[in-house]
Amino acid sequence: MLFELTGRRKRFVQVIFTFLALIFTVSFVGLGIGSDASGGIFDAIGLGGGGGSGDSALDSDIEDAEKKLEADPENQAALLTIAKSQYLAGQAALEIDDQGRQTLTDDAAVRFDEALSAWEQFLLVTEGKSANFDNRDEVGTTATLILNAYGADDLTQQTLDGGLQTAQIVAAELPNVNSFLQLAAYAYAAGNTKVAEQAGEDALGEVDQTERSTLEDQLKQAEEQGKLIQQQLKAQAPTEDDFQNPLGGLGGAGGGALPDGGAGGQGSGG
Repeated sequence: MLFELTGRRKRFVQVIFTFLALIFTVSFVGLGIGSDASGGIFDAIGLGGGGGSGDSALDSDIEDAEKKLEADPENQAALLTIAKSQYLAGQAALEIDDQGRQTLTDDAAVRFDEALSAWEQFLLVTEGKSANFDNRDEVGTTATLILNAYGADDLTQQTLDGGLQTAQIVAAELPNVNSFLQLAAYAYAAGNTKVAEQAGEDALGEVDQTERSTLEDQLKQAEEQGKLIQQQLKAQAPTEDDFQNPLGGLGGAGGGALPDGGAGGQGSGG
């Protein structure tokens, strides 16, 4: 997941990083209000910060789960184990500097992609419906982690929609001010203002009057970042000309289409 930091792409990346800063603040720190949990949503579900088992243990869990999937491709527990373990392995593969800033390594990117693949397969198996979940607590825990894997992926409309669906599951399984706020942030980013506004109302319903101002500020920030992301996605969307001439700009300095000789051909002259 490499970024070409030039022109509109650079501006888009800046918008994405600002959005991710908001998402990760909500996820790992939270507001610290409206709940007895002091460390945000991860402490609330018993994950906390700090390291877990080593990569070898995670890989062993993944191997065992993959064997179960060979026998039963719709094994929910196995899919959740792969999604969760791959995500945790991805976290362990991040580079962290002296200031605590994280850098996405190639290994971490691959791990997060694998986590998303397993999670999305789980959503297909269950149709994303709570009534079809075998283990609701494990689903909520895994969904909370996977939201951050969506944050590490390239932000496309499809990615944002997947993040939104996952945030809805988190809010349904682990309803609190943080999960509602995170849902609002993903919904605004995905362009679904109706869901975002309802999530904002739900979040506000979790706090008392003295805490509303702080929460309203975060919701406003989420709304503004969501608008910027949607604007940038639309600006980068293919135009009608792109569809009419999909090879335009690939024929050299002149910007014309490739010659009839095909890719790598010698041209019409001979």
